[in-house]
Amino acid sequence: MRIFEFNNDEIALQTSHDFQGCDFVWYNNPIEHFDLSIIDHRVISFDQLRYYAEVFLFLNPDINLELFKNIFRYTGSRESGKCIRTYSKHRVDKMIDEVYLYKKDPYCRRMRKIVFNPDIIISNEEKLSISAQMTKKGFKYTEFEIMQAIDKLSRAQITITQDMLSIELICSRRTVSRLMNDRIKFKIKTENEKIRREKSITEAIECIDILTDNGNPLKIRELKSLSNVRDYSAIREAIHRYENQF
Repeated sequence: MRIFEFNNDEIALQTSHDFQGCDFVWYNNPIEHFDLSIIDHRVISFDQLRYYAEVFLFLNPDINLELFKNIFRYTGSRESGKCIRTYSKHRVDKMIDEVYLYKKDPYCRRMRKIVFNPDIIISNEEKLSISAQMTKKGFKYTEFEIMQAIDKLSRAQITITQDMLSIELICSRRTVSRLMNDRIKFKIKTENEKIRREKSITEAIECIDILTDNGNPLKIRELKSLSNVRDYSAIREAIHRYENQF
């Protein structure tokens, strides 16, 4: 089951490229490529639903706001079969209003130099062969690209390691290691601390949602028993955000 399936050809689910009838398009510098049409697993968190909304709006900047809300009210419900639980209409609408207002550029986990034409059938073996030939041109990475990758991983709440940076930049771990300096290491340490705290807050919010959904009054003791969060300041922040539908 695909999360996003529409009969409306005016709704874009992936980044468009000018293939000019060719099998693929090549970019000298890596570019962002989004594809919502291939997502076949259910939504497991509200943050994930928000991210999909950001990508959806990025691909469809002129979409009608009410249609945008209806799509994600449906996607964010258990009854649709696309989400593990139902998020309230109020919470989804508030999130969509924020996404629609700020129009933040979404995080792209994998930058691409080569994108294959989806209208032309090409075997995986052929794709690998073409990619190997084209990437022999190489690409020189600098501290600037490392810093950009760190920012993107941080926005996506992905713990930053040299392995993750090499995946993001499509280069070897050795290349990333060669570019490491004290400024980059400090940036990684700082961002990872923020990521760990934000993940704790998100986990606490999900547990609060489960508790209140079952009709239970919110108690810190019960919240701690459901989650691994032990940072009281993170729990307080989670309660504040949940109460304000943040």
